[in-house]
Amino acid sequence: MLREKMQEPQFVAVLPHFGVHLTIGAVLRFPIGSITRASYVFLNLLIATLRLITRRIDRGAWRRACGIHSPLVLVIAGMPGIGTFAYLTSRPMRTNPLLLRVALDAALLKVPWRIYERTGLRWVIARPSAAAVEKLRSEHRSLRLTIPAPAIVVIMGVLAGGLFAADIAAQSINELRIIEPDTMGWRQIARMLDLGAEASFGTWFQVIALVLLSVILSTIGVARLRALRPFAWHWFGLAILALGFSIDEQVKIHDAGDGTAQWRDALGMSGALFYGWVLVGGLSIIIVAFAYRRFVFALPEATRRLFLLAAALYAGGEVGMEAVSGWYASKAGNESDFIYQTISSFEELAAMAGIVIAIAAVLHFAQVHVGEIGITLHDGVRTETTDGQQGDNVPAVDLQTPQSV
Repeated sequence: MLREKMQEPQFVAVLPHFGVHLTIGAVLRFPIGSITRASYVFLNLLIATLRLITRRIDRGAWRRACGIHSPLVLVIAGMPGIGTFAYLTSRPMRTNPLLLRVALDAALLKVPWRIYERTGLRWVIARPSAAAVEKLRSEHRSLRLTIPAPAIVVIMGVLAGGLFAADIAAQSINELRIIEPDTMGWRQIARMLDLGAEASFGTWFQVIALVLLSVILSTIGVARLRALRPFAWHWFGLAILALGFSIDEQVKIHDAGDGTAQWRDALGMSGALFYGWVLVGGLSIIIVAFAYRRFVFALPEATRRLFLLAAALYAGGEVGMEAVSGWYASKAGNESDFIYQTISSFEELAAMAGIVIAIAAVLHFAQVHVGEIGITLHDGVRTETTDGQQGDNVPAVDLQTPQSV
């Protein structure tokens, strides 16, 4: 698109003058260079005006000349340093935002430490234009968003660590009374940072991460089923488990029957079994481990290690640390002091670490044994297949089969 615009007569007319200024800037120094550049612009403007007076050009040609050798170009041409690029402010250049973006993009790429790219500013400046996006859609009929798998794991790991650090910091502030609990807004902030709270950033993180894990597991299951590989349905089973954990994390199903004091007294639950669902959770872990024993040992060694580490962290956090917090609550008779809250924070940290490592495990497996996992959203336009038949006019999700999801 830029090449097409650069072939327009008005644009081509500016280039020789721009070249003259570049030559003057390279040969002459300030103040001679600035005076020469300004004089060059003024002389061209004067010549165009004289040609209009003598009727050698019409008023339209004179306006075009004034757009090139404009008063703005004249003023900037006299400035040291930037005067060399004065013709970039001429009307043909100034009204070409694509050129300005390309030039600015090329200049900002020289900024050290890749600040331009890392801050996301390049996405704003060098983004494709609406016309380019429409052309891309018409040619390819699909758009893809590709995120490198390592970036997903790193981002989620940093978020998990940051949430844990924020929770510990908020608890320390409350314990040391650096900020009084009744300070306006602080109680709400502390609640949102509390990993053990039902409505918090930690809960939101685990819900989203578990849904992502479920989607990746389902996609691997589809790929393995299409390839007629063994244990394909086991991947779907893990996807259902991850989705169930996500739902439970949000709606707290395991807390619904957490018994009240009457249940604990009637069943004599205390110590590590103070929270009765720990027993159910432990039995569930044994059942799942027995059902998936062959699947786990059939996995590649690297994936198997990551899977086992993820399962140990998640189960240890959700069941093991919960048993510890139950034991402390039953002994201390307090479920809100600093020690109990700290145990709860480490419980959620272990669970989040397990989820992140599980995502790393499935992405590693997909990279090596499945290939690229991509989602392509089609626009639903009827297309002609290779056998001459018309395809269905429905949006589709294209699973393609190496390092990204």
